[in-house]
Amino acid sequence: MDNTENSGYAKLIPGARKIFVEWDHNKIMGNFPHVHGDQHFLYLNFIYQPFKLDRKDGRVYKTIDNSEIECHNPFEIISIMDMLCSEKPLKLSNDWCHISDFSKHIPIVKKTESEMYTRYYEHFSNSIANLNEACLKLGGLPYRVNKSADVSFKLNIFDFFPVIFQFWDKDEDFPPQMKILWDRNTMDYLLFETSYYVVGCLLERIKSF
Repeated sequence: MDNTENSGYAKLIPGARKIFVEWDHNKIMGNFPHVHGDQHFLYLNFIYQPFKLDRKDGRVYKTIDNSEIECHNPFEIISIMDMLCSEKPLKLSNDWCHISDFSKHIPIVKKTESEMYTRYYEHFSNSIANLNEACLKLGGLPYRVNKSADVSFKLNIFDFFPVIFQFWDKDEDFPPQMKILWDRNTMDYLLFETSYYVVGCLLERIKSF
């Protein structure tokens, strides 16, 4: 997720903006709770942070420390617009699964999940108390899917769309391990590739605490 504003992913932003501007904004507000709007903007929270989207040009703004700035992070922009510009009204299953369970949606990828997030593993390792505190400060709720994880929280990607974040610290026999559990209906609202952008944004937010 480093240098995202200057990465090749930034080339995706104009296309995403165009789709959003042409989308039915009333349908978006009808499909997703906690998304509201006025004449000029749609408003929502993305990973516990206020965002607004300009209805005329698709530009995205976010609030950091009570100051509003334009968002240029392609992963945040694409994650938000991919969710909002989906056809189906929100209907979650409340059944959790790993991203690998969406096998029919998986393209050929060059990197495994663990390879993509190695630097986060290193940052979180040997800091379980700090990681628990970071998840709490972010706004997460402790949530036990099983008893073995050292850290396990339900965290909101959007106010209406949570995931489960789990982390196992390394020991003498095993390296650190992380799992993100998704609602089984996730692929109705996000492209498979977008799920990786979402996870990167989530880990950056946790790391910031």
